Amino acid sequence: MLDWLRRRRSELTVTGNDPDSTDYEGTVIVDSDGDAVRLRWIIDHGCRRETLFGVGIEQNGNLCVARSRSVDSADLSTYPGVVNYDIQTKGRLPAIWYRPDLDGELGGGLSTDGPTDRICGLYRADYGANGTEFPTLTKEITDRHGRLHIRWLQGDQVEYGGLGFVWGGHNLVAAWSQPPRDDLDVMLCSKADEGVVDVTWFGLSTEATGATETWQAR
Repeated sequence: MLDWLRRRRSELTVTGNDPDSTDYEGTVIVDSDGDAVRLRWIIDHGCRRETLFGVGIEQNGNLCVARSRSVDSADLSTYPGVVNYDIQTKGRLPAIWYRPDLDGELGGGLSTDGPTDRICGLYRADYGANGTEFPTLTKEITDRHGRLHIRWLQGDQVEYGGLGFVWGGHNLVAAWSQPPRDDLDVMLCSKADEGVVDVTWFGLSTEATGATETWQAR
């Protein structure tokens, strides 16, 4: 998926629908960022236009993406982060994650001591990037209307917040931010036909069950 997008670097046509079934169209611009990509959507809603920013990593042939409306493109720390967990072994969830301030190198992590019969519950979360290990956090996963809400806590303090969903039976993709914010979208992008990418996404600001996008090479 990443190689396909990088070969088309620049602009793809995007059409989609919001969780409330409102149609939109526009452009998505994909830029290489080391082992990841950065994305920018310019969306036309008819009477208004908005710009969204995101980040994506390839996992198992698909692109896992987090995006947000409240990003200062000049400040990489304001981008959302994206993480994908391998959930084949309950209670122990290896992870690959990224945010643009990692300078193109993916981070890793491992959540342990979780429930062995389900995904939702409390975990010990250890993670690192670029040779640095970060303080251990407590991760809490809860199910709301079929979507997974995730919080990372240091004691009683919520450090990160996000939203995710299970895909492919063995993966959990999530978008997250620090501090938590309400305008996160989490997306899974799958190459359909030559020149076409199908996207499923969920937004933190709505209780709807999901929305879709299609990217078309120009």
